[in-house]
Amino acid sequence: MKTAPLLGVIGSLLLFVSTFMPILKVPLYGSINYFQNGLGYGVVIAAIAMTALVLAILKENLFQSATALSATIVIGYTYVNFQYAIDDLRSEMQVKLVSHPLPSLADSMIDGIKIEYGFGVMMIGVILLFVAGLVRD
Repeated sequence: MKTAPLLGVIGSLLLFVSTFMPILKVPLYGSINYFQNGLGYGVVIAAIAMTALVLAILKENLFQSATALSATIVIGYTYVNFQYAIDDLRSEMQVKLVSHPLPSLADSMIDGIKIEYGFGVMMIGVILLFVAGLVRD
């Protein structure tokens, strides 16, 4: 198998599998994956990954970059919304917990929300899809 289709297959599989990996850790709740039992944007990413896999198998390298770009747009949109939600939560907590005796507890809970390794695996898959679209065998 040539380099571009191989990169496309690996990238699409990483992108697909990463939708089921934890992308967010929330204190007292646990880890959240991108798929969210079929309710999240992980469904869109999984569909993009399957499209990329079919394109890689058919050796349509030119369109691999299009799938990578569409996945990047969806992931970027989710990331920006996540950052806005965290900022809104912080400002809301500052207003509501002015007279609360333990405002630092709420701050530590918000600070405990972290991005997990699934996001990194997703980005590696997208990068491989971009490279697959750019490589000319």
